[in-house]
Amino acid sequence: MNRRKKTAIVQWVFTVLFSVSVLLGVLLLSRVGIQLDLSPGRVFTLGSQTKELITTLDEPLEIRYFVSGFLNAASPRTEQIFQLLRQYERLGGGTVTVERIVDGGLTPEQLEGLGIEVERAVPQAEGGAGPGHLYSGVEIRYLDRRIVIPALIDPGAVEYEVTRAIFSVTRDTPLRVLVVSGSRGERISEEYGAMLDALDRLYELEIVDHRDLESARPDVVLVLGSRDPHPDLADRVQDALERGTGAFLALDGLDVDIQSLTAREIHNESFSGFLRHLGVHVEPLLLLDSRANLFPPEFVSGQLLAYPPWVRTDQRNIDSGHPLGVNAGPVDFFWPSPMRLTEPGRGITEALIVTSTSSWLQGPPFILDPVNRASIERDREISTGIYAVVAWNEGGFHDDSRVVVSADSDFLSNLVLYTDSHANFDFLVRSIDWIAGESGLARLSPAPVPVLRMDRIEEPFARMFTGMLIEALNVWVLPGIMVIVGVVSVRRRRNRQSS
Repeated sequence: MNRRKKTAIVQWVFTVLFSVSVLLGVLLLSRVGIQLDLSPGRVFTLGSQTKELITTLDEPLEIRYFVSGFLNAASPRTEQIFQLLRQYERLGGGTVTVERIVDGGLTPEQLEGLGIEVERAVPQAEGGAGPGHLYSGVEIRYLDRRIVIPALIDPGAVEYEVTRAIFSVTRDTPLRVLVVSGSRGERISEEYGAMLDALDRLYELEIVDHRDLESARPDVVLVLGSRDPHPDLADRVQDALERGTGAFLALDGLDVDIQSLTAREIHNESFSGFLRHLGVHVEPLLLLDSRANLFPPEFVSGQLLAYPPWVRTDQRNIDSGHPLGVNAGPVDFFWPSPMRLTEPGRGITEALIVTSTSSWLQGPPFILDPVNRASIERDREISTGIYAVVAWNEGGFHDDSRVVVSADSDFLSNLVLYTDSHANFDFLVRSIDWIAGESGLARLSPAPVPVLRMDRIEEPFARMFTGMLIEALNVWVLPGIMVIVGVVSVRRRRNRQSS
């Protein structure tokens, strides 16, 4: 065999082996699930807090993703959610298992019994065919404990929701949160029911009064409102802080009557000394912001009316250097008061959330009716500016004490159900985590997920067919063409050399 023929054979063998290796490599990587996240902001990559949590698991953890068949076929978001959940399985190295259950034969009643929210009011198409019931939720099991995320439809919220739930379900003792009202204690479940439901999934939650704080040792005390509080409440909260508890204080400057749209001042005399020690003063004034309307303007009696001029804050209004300011979502305040900060008696106090430059104050008499626009803007020219609405203190009562103070309690009330302000609860949960010393968890926040090109194909069958076609091209057709081209090229070279 001459030298040229040997070289041709070696080239042919090398080409075939290389092509086969590429094909096998593509197939292997697709099987083991190695992925490259090229999305803006790497939203499909789990953060360091999640990785640290998953690697500490010493018992099997099970994640079950329940999704209705119609939603699974109609929305690409469900596949994104499932792939994000698979990242937990890969991190777990066998400790974490993920299962997707599509129309698992469970009735709506059984799903709701598991804690999954089911949308029943979906109209059926002609002939009885249609989407039926819609749902998308996650159940997490660890040992004999379980926690349910009743609805999960946003891929950007997966890490925030799931990691937070895993942290809660894997703790031997959940974080204990005591809720006490500065007023109307018997109506707290009625006025803050949605917030209580959100917290009850994650914490050991209990509604108490000021007497229960004397000997309790919770991780966090949540104080809601301050209209005519018991004179001993502030002292009991301070005693709890000195024993090592943290606190979230939602203290109002005004008592608002929603029915009559009137308000009266709250001076917080019993809390004045406590707040003075923190370097915080909640002023009995109404804070408004023209750049933060929660609803689009409407024409009323021929006049463009923006109702109501409440306060909405986002990443631009929050201290980005604080753990609670990392990737912060919007927070809506309904009848907040301005907060004046002074030098604290101990520790550090800083503003956490401030208003925009288009906010102003209204003093008494308070006019809350948006139809009376002139009265609402009565003091605008002399009081326009930036005002603090949330502050934090660290080290105020001992080296590790942490307190968050909000100049509004209505932003945690059931009003969020009417304004779609559920991100308020996200902020509260992150605040509780930070107060309890879990700064890593506090940094977790729902992230926006960009609309991908495939997402723009609205028809389910067309989207599914396009996805299968792209997968076939990348996994089979293109690698196969490479192999064929390589073989043909080698054979043609051999023929030329032999002729």
